[in-house]
Amino acid sequence: MKNSASLLFAVQLAAAAFGGGAVAKPILVYNEDDTHFLRKVPREEYEKYLDSVCRGAVTHFFMCPNAMRSNIDTKSIEPIWTALDEPGKDVRWAEAAKWLHDNKIDPYAIWIARAREKGVSPWLSMRMNDIHGVDNPKYPSLCRLWQEHPEYKVTPNYKGKNWRDHAFDYTHEPVRARALGYIRELLERYDVDGIECDWLRFPWHFPVGKGRERAHILTEFMREARRIVDAASARRGRRILLGVRVASSVVGAISLGTDAVEWAKEGLVDWIVPCNFFTTVDFNLDYRDWEKRVHTVNPTVTIVPGLDSGVVKDRLAGRQGLTIAEYRGWCAAQAAQGAPGFYVFNPFHSPPTSEKWNAMLGGKFWPCGSASDGWELAYPVSFRDAVEKEEADIQTNLDVGDGRVVRFLAAPPPSKSSVNVLLAFSPAVLLPPDKMKKVLLEGLRLNGVRPLSLRAEPVSSWLTKKSATVSSWRVSFPTAAVKGGMNFLMIPRLGPDNIRFRACELVVKGVAAKSSRDELPIVDLTHDASR
Repeated sequence: MKNSASLLFAVQLAAAAFGGGAVAKPILVYNEDDTHFLRKVPREEYEKYLDSVCRGAVTHFFMCPNAMRSNIDTKSIEPIWTALDEPGKDVRWAEAAKWLHDNKIDPYAIWIARAREKGVSPWLSMRMNDIHGVDNPKYPSLCRLWQEHPEYKVTPNYKGKNWRDHAFDYTHEPVRARALGYIRELLERYDVDGIECDWLRFPWHFPVGKGRERAHILTEFMREARRIVDAASARRGRRILLGVRVASSVVGAISLGTDAVEWAKEGLVDWIVPCNFFTTVDFNLDYRDWEKRVHTVNPTVTIVPGLDSGVVKDRLAGRQGLTIAEYRGWCAAQAAQGAPGFYVFNPFHSPPTSEKWNAMLGGKFWPCGSASDGWELAYPVSFRDAVEKEEADIQTNLDVGDGRVVRFLAAPPPSKSSVNVLLAFSPAVLLPPDKMKKVLLEGLRLNGVRPLSLRAEPVSSWLTKKSATVSSWRVSFPTAAVKGGMNFLMIPRLGPDNIRFRACELVVKGVAAKSSRDELPIVDLTHDASR
């Protein structure tokens, strides 16, 4: 079932993509990291920061006040400045939080008030299982419950370097009580429009392989969270919303114990954000599947797809920052499925803003422009991170064998655009160049359509330096070869059995005209922030 807002946005977006003018303003959720702007600065600097973010496009400002410890004075999970009394700790954030507390500067109260003045909806986003620094005894946010009860870890008494094994196991009642207590304290202290349970920071709440069978534990947790939120709504005299951020696929989320569809069915949640964890954006995120399953049981739930800032194209080379075109491609594909907007996790915006953020924050966060302004959309083949292996949808770094079919989601292209597919194989020397070119031209098919031309492509134009040993190609196809929805690229057998398919990306670029009355600005969303 499609709600009217998402349908209107999808229709208007499609019209703009074909040169029909501007689109309606989508939801844009900006999730602010817990330590990104945790600084010893006066309240005016916090107001200026909010102003720099919320200046046109942002509709919802989500504030994260915690990691394993809290940035504010709370009893349930203890403040981060507890680390000041623990010898040998790195106290950089602890000192800043204590200074703010002592000087009666509350960033979240400041941001809530300022957001309301600007017509932006303020939410709190609670990290349900933050495990930053668990392999570093000096890290300031390692709470006492975690330190004193190693049996509460998903791998009891674990002392190694793998973060996942250090996470809290929500099977244990004290772990759940701690988190529920913090939700209660946050809603007693702050007058917000909603609170988000961020089940992706981090996503491992049960031992490996136990998520599905123990999902009922988190469902009961969400029932209690709903009761807390409803009680806060009664005190405030208005409805406070409860949201969740979960893995990017319905099945993947359930495999981790986060059964968001069941939560919707029981009326426990008002918002669901399907999103990637960190490693790579899910470019095949199936919004329509989420919409069908959730709205069948509860049509009132808002579903807003989300993304982090990086992508893994070549799994042997690792993560690389999203390009402008890749941000646009992901947003366009989601909007074309009917998504009412987008959720940007941890953008790490640092005012005064660089030009790369101007378009997004200034009110022009559109995934595409008119067909005549020369914009570019890119759709790399990625995978689903954090979920159990069988749900990861891995399509790269695999043997070509007798051929391979690769799937990727895309928005419908305008009639006037160029279409190219970038491909990478290893080893770098596969066949003699002329023979390689002939095999690819004769055997490649994009939705059954033959390529127009092919040439070697510099690896540096689309992959990281670690991919230097691959054979990289740019293949041109007719515009009509691309369709809205899932696209299929057939790769032929290339010869030796040891040839591996390393990476793939579809690039659609509008044909620039000399002038246009309905152009939308190019959107630059790239950044180089690290965690």
